[in-house]
Amino acid sequence: MDYAPSFAAKDRVLRTEELRHDLFKIEYLLTTLRSAPSPAAAEAYDIGWLRGRQRFLSSVLAARRAFD
Repeated sequence: MDYAPSFAAKDRVLRTEELRHDLFKIEYLLTTLRSAPSPAAAEAYDIGWLRGRQRFLSSVLAARRAFD
């Protein structure tokens, strides 16, 4: 799976579809990394970063749902 962010490095708001897509990719990456026999230090850092990004994107998506 090729991981490329769905957004450019510009200041723009992600569309809801992009948020869902990124959350799907993050879940896939977390599942893949967790299936490794023992995470190395770099993988542990990546897992932590992905979990933080997942929480952030999930909260943005939840906030959007609350205002719809």
